[in-house]
Amino acid sequence: MNRHLIPGLMLACLLLWACQRDADGPASTPTPLPDRASIDWFEGSVDEAFALAREREQPLFLYWGAVWCPPCNQLRSTVFRDPAFVASTRAFIAVYLDGDSEGAQRWGEHFGAVGYPTLIVFGPQGEERTRLTSGMALERYPQALDAARRQGASLNTLLQQALSTPQALSLEQWAMLANTAWDADDGRLLGHTNPGQTLQTLAAQCPESAARHCRRLQLLGSIAKLDQPPDAQEIDNLMLILGTPALAQDNLSELQYYGVKLSAQTDEATQRVLREALRSLAETSFKDTSLPLKSRMLATRLHMDLQRDSEGELPQDDAALQKLVRSRAHWADQAASTPVERQALIYNAAWYLHQVGLSDEAVALLRAELERAVAPYYYMSYLADIEKARGNATLSLGWSARAWQLASGPATRTQWGVQHVFNLLELAADQHDTIETVINQLLDGVAQSRDGYYQRTRMRLQRLHTALARWSDQDPARAAPAQRLRQRILSLCAQSQTDCSSLAAET
Repeated sequence: MNRHLIPGLMLACLLLWACQRDADGPASTPTPLPDRASIDWFEGSVDEAFALAREREQPLFLYWGAVWCPPCNQLRSTVFRDPAFVASTRAFIAVYLDGDSEGAQRWGEHFGAVGYPTLIVFGPQGEERTRLTSGMALERYPQALDAARRQGASLNTLLQQALSTPQALSLEQWAMLANTAWDADDGRLLGHTNPGQTLQTLAAQCPESAARHCRRLQLLGSIAKLDQPPDAQEIDNLMLILGTPALAQDNLSELQYYGVKLSAQTDEATQRVLREALRSLAETSFKDTSLPLKSRMLATRLHMDLQRDSEGELPQDDAALQKLVRSRAHWADQAASTPVERQALIYNAAWYLHQVGLSDEAVALLRAELERAVAPYYYMSYLADIEKARGNATLSLGWSARAWQLASGPATRTQWGVQHVFNLLELAADQHDTIETVINQLLDGVAQSRDGYYQRTRMRLQRLHTALARWSDQDPARAAPAQRLRQRILSLCAQSQTDCSSLAAET
């Protein structure tokens, strides 16, 4: 593309999306609460909820999520509508903390909650007892809540007991350890250096009477150290899980996301056996109508991962693979009937189409979804990525700009704004004035939020700070605007109660 066309096109795109905001809805539209189903969500603040928990000596269940988040919508459409789970929540003060509500990102920083969704159970005195996320078998969620309610000690205490005196733990306590989302607390309990080793130590300490949970802990340990070749014990564990239907069902999400990667560093004969088992799992899990729609759709991802080459690339002209993905995308479009189901599922269908070379069909599916989506800006991000991959810079920038303008809520607007800036830095890198204007608008929004520079927002602005340094290094003419913008990010950090030392060292 002639880069001299970009300034006018960019301005046109930005003005177009800005003008359309009145028609499409203002960017400041409050983020709606999720469908409450039958869960009795606490109406007050998080502080008030914890105070009430102490007063009543009652445990607290906290759900950290976002309206646009597909896994959150998966929880809403399945777990939060499960009568057994709803019944379990009755023993708790149930708190919904939307990531865009006032103080939410500061609370996220406090709890170490980064990804949406995160579910945390606290004891009456505020001690964390377990932490969950999406992807578990449906029956596991009420079991985990009930076990955490009965558990008198904190999760950290339970972890230390399992490492020092494992024989003292009950079967239910081993189940709690196996079901905990250890990768969802920003490394607070297991640390960032070698969490896989700790999980595998737990697996080794786990008694035979808790074999189901031992197997899961071993698998979680293997996933936590994917960059290292698996040893014989890890391979045997994976073989056993894949060969045992009940264990495969227990760990379906982990196998769908990581099974192929776990098999990649084994010898040729072992890899062939593992991949055949994974292929069988992909087929049977899609056909299993007892599974949630999302779990069935992820079977397509597993099938696709099995077709990737040594560089991780998918063939773009495999007629059989395209036929499979097209049929699964059509199935998803027909099967997902409610808004939350569609938000949880349709982006998978579109992205899979794009990945196997059916980008026109992916774009058509996404554009059709904009009219009824819970959060249309989420799909606009995918449209921007697809158009970028197809070499359509102006269309890509237009979609990412529109997504940012339509995103609502401070943390969400920052997230989509940073995505748009990264798109600008890649596709319109020489448009210094446009880039500086857009970033300043983005930072103005962060500054206006009383607790803007925390958790997910902080992490994205830190990445932007680093990206601006790379952008500046590529052309001396970019040094001055990059320095101004990086200094402003540092100033926002300084106004918060977070550690700014890494930013200060880079600026």
